[in-house]
Amino acid sequence: MSKRVRRHVNVAGIGIVVALVVYLVLGKTPEVWQEVSFGTKAEDTHWKLSVASASAASVLLAATLTVGPIRVLRGGAPAVHLPIRRTLGVWTAVFASVHAVLGATIHTVGIKVWTPFTVGLDSSGALIFTVVVWLGLFSLVLLVGLAVISRSVSMRRFGSKRWKALQRSSYAAAIAILGHMLLIQRHEQRLSRHIAIAVLPFVVVFVMQTAAFVRTRYTTPVTAATSGC
Repeated sequence: MSKRVRRHVNVAGIGIVVALVVYLVLGKTPEVWQEVSFGTKAEDTHWKLSVASASAASVLLAATLTVGPIRVLRGGAPAVHLPIRRTLGVWTAVFASVHAVLGATIHTVGIKVWTPFTVGLDSSGALIFTVVVWLGLFSLVLLVGLAVISRSVSMRRFGSKRWKALQRSSYAAAIAILGHMLLIQRHEQRLSRHIAIAVLPFVVVFVMQTAAFVRTRYTTPVTAATSGC
């Protein structure tokens, strides 16, 4: 097995483990559906799989955005490209895509582009879900697009500076995902411990990015692309 394949297997395995743990935890939740009488969420396989895949995507995105800071805090220089960061980004997009498909299987009644969830919701509820959907779609498009251009051939085509600038849109994806997650959790009145766990990866990213920024602000130049693919 090549080094590249091994990286993909390991990262995919991490995502699956995170999703499985979240799925099992959700199987014990007392939360109920707020809008319609579907019973407890713990009884709904689609809901648990949707949240589990979203959690895996969040953890992998957080890992993607902390690879660089960890390198800097260990004494290395910021790198334009790191193979492990690319692999993490690809699997973030995969799990986010799975979440999008599963989410659509839950919220398929009364979908319209401008008011996606009108059945069983008041006007404020429909507005919240509209924002939730568009934030999710925005982040998904960014993540999939970044995964597509993560290849070395794309970096050569765009040039390292331009390619790196495009890759920084992953921060916009992270902000959109955080908004998407907080709004849906607020609307569905999820348990505070679930909200805290969901926010934790983004807190870690903020802390690590801030620490790395402080360390490198005036001193360390950006290196060229590293070897590997």
